[in-house]
Amino acid sequence: MDPYVELATEFKKRDNPSIQGITIGTVLSPPPNLVINVNGFVLDKGQLVVADYLLSGYKRRTMHTVEVSREIIGSTHEHTHTVTIPDETFTDTLRTGDRMIVVASADNEIYYVLSKVGVL
Repeated sequence: MDPYVELATEFKKRDNPSIQGITIGTVLSPPPNLVINVNGFVLDKGQLVVADYLLSGYKRRTMHTVEVSREIIGSTHEHTHTVTIPDETFTDTLRTGDRMIVVASADNEIYYVLSKVGVL
């Protein structure tokens, strides 16, 4: 075999495989020092973009006032009951062992953590 081809083949063997498409990762260390294992690649928070609702302190806006009942009194009066609902702040976050849906960027430099894996 040509020594140049042989050398090129050896270089090709050492290339790291890429992560393509949507895959599953496992949380090795929770936030704030998030580490996720994806197909044997250990990714730290510098390589991860995490959906905001997965992090502690995520605040979800809610409809502030909800009408719960309305009643007509007589022919000219209306009585309405409303409830004010405050915004919700979530305090749970990712935990060690959580399985995550992860998508790699085209250049495999950034990985997007989209959601926890659900169980049917």
